[in-house]
Amino acid sequence: MAAIAEALLHDAWAMAGISIAIVCMFAIGELLRRGLGVEAEATRKFAHVGGGAVVFMFPWIVSSSWTVAVLSASFFLILLVGRVTGVLGSVHGVDRRTSGAELYPAAVMGTWWLSGGEPLAFCVPMAVMAAADAGAAFVGKRMGTVRFRVMDGARSLEGSLTFFAIAFAIFLAGLALDGRGGWPGVLLIALIGGVLTTCVEAISVRGIDNVLIPWAGWLVIDRTLRLGLAEMSSWVEGMLVAFIGVLVGWNAARLQPAAAVAAFVFGTVAYALGGLGWFLPIAALGLAIAVFHPRERDVDLEHVAPLALGSVGVLGALQLLGPRDAQAVPYLAALSASGAIALARLRVDSGEPGLRGGLGALPMPLRATIGALLPLLPAMLWPPFTLSPLKAWPLVIGAASVGALSWLPLRHFPRAGRRLVAAMVAGVVAWGAAQARWF
Repeated sequence: MAAIAEALLHDAWAMAGISIAIVCMFAIGELLRRGLGVEAEATRKFAHVGGGAVVFMFPWIVSSSWTVAVLSASFFLILLVGRVTGVLGSVHGVDRRTSGAELYPAAVMGTWWLSGGEPLAFCVPMAVMAAADAGAAFVGKRMGTVRFRVMDGARSLEGSLTFFAIAFAIFLAGLALDGRGGWPGVLLIALIGGVLTTCVEAISVRGIDNVLIPWAGWLVIDRTLRLGLAEMSSWVEGMLVAFIGVLVGWNAARLQPAAAVAAFVFGTVAYALGGLGWFLPIAALGLAIAVFHPRERDVDLEHVAPLALGSVGVLGALQLLGPRDAQAVPYLAALSASGAIALARLRVDSGEPGLRGGLGALPMPLRATIGALLPLLPAMLWPPFTLSPLKAWPLVIGAASVGALSWLPLRHFPRAGRRLVAAMVAGVVAWGAAQARWF
């Protein structure tokens, strides 16, 4: 506690200045909305960009992560109280359902922790989240004509192109100012970062983009700059392979734009972080679900995201925790649990012809077993780890079973994200077994 108090005391002037700046920003937003009648969407984006400008200074004026944690927690409480009391109408007074404001402090704290306060790795992702997101919203709302559905929201092609242009420029400027790497490499990193963050923004709903955009930006910078040219090439290969996979899935099912973008993001990240051995399981599961999905219904984001979000989330969370084998087993366990749940709850008429009818005639436990094995079959041919099968596969299947069974009580809760939680349970169980040296 003494060390924490000393760190906070050392940053006292910085904390005071940041606090005053944020409070003034909120006050100006309330004046614009209440005094001048500016719409809440505009004042919200003003706070969005203004907050980004303030946190942009953190690496140069803040010396301790405890300072960032205290500031983030404090402003989270302010935003939460503002929502409950209705005081901060300039931030919360929008018609759509969103928790983006409350997630903003989490994005700041998480990106600071991931980057270690390093200016490039912290500032570029936060600047993309603040500036590119606001620019995309401005253009999309006023000039967007080519629109696509994202669950209960919508995006526009014009807004996404604007986001990419701003994100690409921010990555390029940040990398050039930092002076790392040669010109072709800098251009390639900016392109990868711009594409990935644009795709993440295009499929994010209810404000979760405030967290996912900076974390995706940090991931690209960290992996490409820290691990070198070979890692950069894996991102390019991953994008190409994922794009081909999306084209195959498009022919196999009626993929909607948001579903296609989500499949591209998940496939790219899986390949970039683990190679072909990590891409094939997620591709096999996605393709199988697309084939079994009812032909008369479109495959949309809510069908694609639950399949892969838990496993890719586990994979991303474990990147800094241990060797690749320790990441591969939880990843496959989470993916296998997602497959079991997806096929168990898939509504298929046993009277339909072909494989779909045969699947519909099977009892739910057997369908769940098939779903659990779908991502594991290609992994057996192209293993993503060097462990012996006798050690790895029982652990993967056991952890996946625990995750799938955890979905049974979760399915009675009327909230989204139940399959995500179940998949994460499978990943955590597998990771815990690794920490206990069960394999």
